[in-house]
Amino acid sequence: MSENLDDILDNIDPNDPNVQALEKGYNELTEEQKEQIQGLIEKGLNKGSSDQSFSKLKYEKIENPELTVSYNADTKEFRYSYPDGSSFLMNIPFGSFSNDSVYIKTIQGGSTHSSIKDYLLEGKSFIEQNGDDGISGIETVAFGSYGVSLEAGSYEELHGKHYTSHISFRVVDKDKPLQINMLRPPYGYRIKSLELNGNPVDTKDDYMILKSDGDYSAVFTSASIKNAPELTVSFKRDTTAPYMIFSENIEKEVNNTLYFTPSEEDAFFSLTLNGEEMDTTDLEGVAANGSYSLTVSDTYGNSTDYEFFINKSDITPIFLLLGIVIVLLAMSAFIIIMAKRTLKIR
Repeated sequence: MSENLDDILDNIDPNDPNVQALEKGYNELTEEQKEQIQGLIEKGLNKGSSDQSFSKLKYEKIENPELTVSYNADTKEFRYSYPDGSSFLMNIPFGSFSNDSVYIKTIQGGSTHSSIKDYLLEGKSFIEQNGDDGISGIETVAFGSYGVSLEAGSYEELHGKHYTSHISFRVVDKDKPLQINMLRPPYGYRIKSLELNGNPVDTKDDYMILKSDGDYSAVFTSASIKNAPELTVSFKRDTTAPYMIFSENIEKEVNNTLYFTPSEEDAFFSLTLNGEEMDTTDLEGVAANGSYSLTVSDTYGNSTDYEFFINKSDITPIFLLLGIVIVLLAMSAFIIIMAKRTLKIR
């Protein structure tokens, strides 16, 4: 359909003889015939709902609407509800850190629905549908940062609203460091306290700039979510890059085989010689002449870059020249000694 129903009705003139004839003919139909015509009209409207002009009227798109949050102490789940009553469930508040697996459940059924539109997960598994409840979702199976887009809306309203929420959270291993510079509380929460290496740190309610590396423990609390529990999450911050220990001073030209060792046991490095990538497997040093670029990194994204130049070609001439001088001096000394002995015999 190129026009929506409202436009069609607005353009009908009740005094038009053709319209009056149609109305008279319609009134003379049986009830069964009228129901058949009504069904054909509804079918045409449903088919036309996919047309661009009609779909603009059908849904109002709303990005990141304000959500109502509640907590069920029995199931230990947070319910996030949209203005139309559709909702989704999580075992943590979104925007949070978690040391354990996180799941999101979407609800399909009745006149409202919610669904997962897109997700960026380092690992995923699908929660099986729970009987006739229409509950499905995703569950994290790996540490990392997650972003999920959810859609929600009403099936039955002709001019309903279509919601999209973009949420994020992190699943962290408390024993493995993170690169993190700002700490924010989860949705509906505030920062209650923060400790660094067991010592209290002054914080703001809504965010905290992290400047020091070490072991953190954060406590979040909520006054707006009824019966919501306090949340405690632990994580390690590491923004210190590993470095390389060299056998020679690389700030000047190197004239010997160069040996090196990373400062951290788990660090790894890449190396190029004159722009060509080198195999660094079990590599502990380099001897070939040329220009080198070396990057040593850790698994958390911290890295240090080095450049150096090796030139061993000048070593041989220097030693050769020195050797010649020594030999000449020795020969001269020998000749002089022998000459003195000869003079004494005479």
